[in-house]
Amino acid sequence: MNSSEKFQCIELKKKYPSIYGVPVVDRVEKSIFTIRTYGNCMSCNFCHDICCSYGADIDIQNIKRILDYAEPLENDIKISRTEWFSDTYASDEEFPGGQYSRTKVKDGRCVFLNRNGRGCLIHSFCISNNMDYHILKPMVCVLFPVTFNKGILRP
Repeated sequence: MNSSEKFQCIELKKKYPSIYGVPVVDRVEKSIFTIRTYGNCMSCNFCHDICCSYGADIDIQNIKRILDYAEPLENDIKISRTEWFSDTYASDEEFPGGQYSRTKVKDGRCVFLNRNGRGCLIHSFCISNNMDYHILKPMVCVLFPVTFNKGILRP
């Protein structure tokens, strides 16, 4: 793929909102169909959970859903809820509720990274409690290795 093809988008026939109303995707970056990623994340032995190095953007509605489960989640993951999220918020109409914050970073990794194994502690908590992980896990983490920006689904 040459550099002029790298950021070309395919217009979709209609708009696709998330279950929360936003983000809304109406274009897809073409490279999403040709870039290769390692599909079996939990079997990877070479990236060392690099995707979890910086924490994650998380919308304010998602933070509230997590805090609704704060006591059992805190008991399960053994990390105080005061250590979960940044105290700063940014406005962004593409995030449910119009604002987002970030998960905190501890020792160079997202606070929710399982340091005694692999993967996300929120994801594991949901599976252990027979919950759909989409309910609590940050949207950007669920979507990885793709993301959204200004109506475009992109790598």
